[in-house]
Amino acid sequence: MSDEEYVDLSDDGAGDGFQATPQFKTMKSELTETLAAQKAAGIKNPIATTAPAKKKKRKNRKKKSADAPTGFEAYYVEAPMTVEQAKEADKLYSPDLPITERIEICIQRYRAKRRWNPERVKLFDSYLVLGGIRTGQKAFGGGVSIEGRGEDGEDADAADIAVQTARDYVEHVSTSKRNTDDWKGQPGVFEDEDEEWWVDFDLITRAFLSHKVPFVMGYRKEEDLLMAVNIVRNFLNYVSFHNVAPEYSQNLREAISTCDKAEKELLFTNGFLKGLPGRFNTACSALFGGHFFGLYESDAASTWEGKPTSKILGVAYKDARTTYLGAVGKHGTPEQRALGVEGVKLLRKEPLGFEITKIDMPSVGAQGGKAALGPVEAKLWVPEGERLPRTNTKEIVLWLEKEILNYAYPGLRFDAVVYTLSNGLYFIDTVTAAYCSFYTYHEPPNQSDVKDDADGNEADADDNFD
Repeated sequence: MSDEEYVDLSDDGAGDGFQATPQFKTMKSELTETLAAQKAAGIKNPIATTAPAKKKKRKNRKKKSADAPTGFEAYYVEAPMTVEQAKEADKLYSPDLPITERIEICIQRYRAKRRWNPERVKLFDSYLVLGGIRTGQKAFGGGVSIEGRGEDGEDADAADIAVQTARDYVEHVSTSKRNTDDWKGQPGVFEDEDEEWWVDFDLITRAFLSHKVPFVMGYRKEEDLLMAVNIVRNFLNYVSFHNVAPEYSQNLREAISTCDKAEKELLFTNGFLKGLPGRFNTACSALFGGHFFGLYESDAASTWEGKPTSKILGVAYKDARTTYLGAVGKHGTPEQRALGVEGVKLLRKEPLGFEITKIDMPSVGAQGGKAALGPVEAKLWVPEGERLPRTNTKEIVLWLEKEILNYAYPGLRFDAVVYTLSNGLYFIDTVTAAYCSFYTYHEPPNQSDVKDDADGNEADADDNFD
């Protein structure tokens, strides 16, 4: 084997190496020629010139983005505007423009100023839809066109572009030049052809937080309820801060006040509902033919699969009797105590709605602790717009445990099956719903034609998700 065919890799020339292939010979020859050329050109360290450049390490932008404020924090405040920003806002939200146009631009800019996740988008879209605002791309390029505002496309400014690109819009009210002339500019009401529209931030806020969030969207957890309140209040504060609707400033303040009230009442109402009917009312139900009558399974019961269970359903007759007689003995009249259980008959049961008017909390240190009873006065109630039922039960007094009364407040409403006993006592058997003091039912305009993107439909891809 010749020297050209064998490559020696050893340090001492011992001959450790390998047999050179034709490809290796070619590479060696090309490298030798390159080094010779670089040496002739005066390059001192030719090998260094062929070394690959080090790649710059990428910064971890994801972590930085995750730590950035979302704009929904409790401490978050809008940054002061510069002179240029203030001038731009004055043009965007000029009172000379219809409120429909101003609110469309406001919503678009508000979305861009916040960091969204799917749950926030779902809540905010649902809030807008309830107020008659469509979310998504305008059909057939509807809304206010740049040409309709008397501008040519080349000279369009930020205000014109914002109007044209807004993805949230009042569909049934045209914001064309014609509508600008027809708009009356009166707080509360404006007209479009044969339709009369009104602006009421507080109405939509009450309806959304008191009805749609808990009953339509099914939000019951504390964190979900507080998120809903926070999003609405955050948006209303943005509208107020940028003076989008100065003619509705008082109505905006009322809506923000509703959010403050909802933050407490939603949680208390939910806690009140979870605690009902309570130990005393359950005992009455088991004794006088209610839902819990005959519904009892002891520790020795088995499931339908034959597996043992330690869960107790209902209340035993003996325990129910003891609870009832103990309560009547402490809070009842002499006549009620004399009748006991056997002398009491059921007069009627009715599904009714009531509003709490007065609460007498058990005294501090009262016997029974959390189970100590206190009287609650309530009056007959139905949602606004509904007729009162025909009944003689106009007002009632209920006995509820302290642990339930901790969540009760004057103005709280609830629907329940109420039993009237011959000894003058009332008890609630089953409770179907509980409502805030500001409960309001409202449907978006033309409900059958409105597609609520918040109820199960996917959000647009261009939302600024976390």
